[in-house]
Order: sequence, then C-alpha cells, then structure tokens
Amino acid sequence: MEENITTWYGFKRINFQFMDHEAFIVEPYEPLPEKKWNWCMEWPGAFVERCGALELLKRGYYHVHVKIYGTWASPEGMKILDAFYKYLVNERGFAPKVALMGLSMGGLYSYRFAMEYPERVAVIYGDAAVCDLVAYPECTRKDVYAAYGCTTADEMRALDLNPIDHLDRLAAAQIPLINVVGLADEVVIPAEHIDILELRYRKLGGKIKVLYRPYIGHHPHGYDDSSQVVDFIEENYKL
Repeated sequence: MEENITTWYGFKRINFQFMDHEAFIVEPYEPLPEKKWNWCMEWPGAFVERCGALELLKRGYYHVHVKIYGTWASPEGMKILDAFYKYLVNERGFAPKVALMGLSMGGLYSYRFAMEYPERVAVIYGDAAVCDLVAYPECTRKDVYAAYGCTTADEMRALDLNPIDHLDRLAAAQIPLINVVGLADEVVIPAEHIDILELRYRKLGGKIKVLYRPYIGHHPHGYDDSSQVVDFIEENYKL
C-alpha cells in the first residue's frame, strides 16, 4: 500500500488509498499505549480547531478518516467502513474500540456503524448530526434514498437500516453519546433528529449529553469550549 507523508496542523499525516478511497491516519506525538483512536466519519477538514480533534491528538489519540462520500453509509459504504476498521485494528494494532466523530452526515455514518457493530464503539460525538435516515435533509434526500435503492420513505423504512430505530443496540453496549446542537439549524432540524434520538436513548437507559447552542444554525460545527467534548470522550472511552 503506497503511502504519502504530509503534515496536518503540525502532526504527521499518512495518506493512502484504501479500496480506491482516500484515507489518512494522523499520528499523535506520544500515542497512548492502548493506541486509542478517533475516527472522523465525514468532513475531516471542517472546523478542525473547534471539534476537538487536535486536542485528542495532543492527548495521544490517533485521528483517522476514509472518504465514503456518496455512499451515505449504505450497505456498500458500510463494507468500506468495516474493512477500514479491520485494517486499522488487525494490521495497525489500533484499540478494538473507537471514538466516532460524526459531523452532519457523518452523524449518520457514526450511528449506522454503531448500529451494525456496537461492540467496536467506545463513545460517539455527534455534531449537527443526521440521526434519522428516513428524515435525511431535503437537500440530498433523493441521492441518499437512491444509494439505498429506494425512492420513498416507506421503502427506506422497510429496509430496517435506520439507526434511530435500533438505539437499543447502542444502549445495550453502553455506548455514551455526546451531541452538539444548533437550535437554529434548518438543515439537520433538531426536532427531526437529535431531539428524537435523545428522548429514545434516555428511555432505553443510555448515557447521553447534549450541548445546545442557542441562535446557531448548522454551521459552524464544534463548540466554543471544545474541552467539554474532549473530556467527555476521554472519560467515557472504555476498552
């Protein structure tokens, strides 16, 4: 596997092609002995300094990404995520559980991955996260449905792949969730996504923390004090 070495905010970044998809691994200066890692599912270049990735690197966590844009975490997309996880754990020696970072559509990827492989996930950070596959934002809903071979909401529901309908799997695995939400978000509308997820997860006995940002829309991602997110990840990352 051919690798290209660059720098990313002062850290060593290893770039390579994985199953014909762009991928990278950013190395911390002093990796934790367990090789814990943070997986940014989508938009790895967005609001980096606000979303905690740099602070996690400073605390010894690897930071990784594989680009599956356009698959929308469909079964085909999940094959890539599954293979990438296995490569990092089996070939690179990464910890068997990962912290997932889900910005916007990356939230869907994170919850889909946790739904399919709850035993692999230590903690999830969602930020303006898409939680409901059926209620995907209007701007790309048609494309998302097509990736799953569907044209209607009823067809999507019949596939039984919507993570918001399978939160029991995450709760049973005791996966803690932290979400950052802009109350003025008109793209990923809180009432259609995180509000429902939070209510259901609490009823299931799951651990969830939501940080609300009044008057803020879909952007910027992140939180003014990202240490709240980073501390939550570190405190709840159990192997």
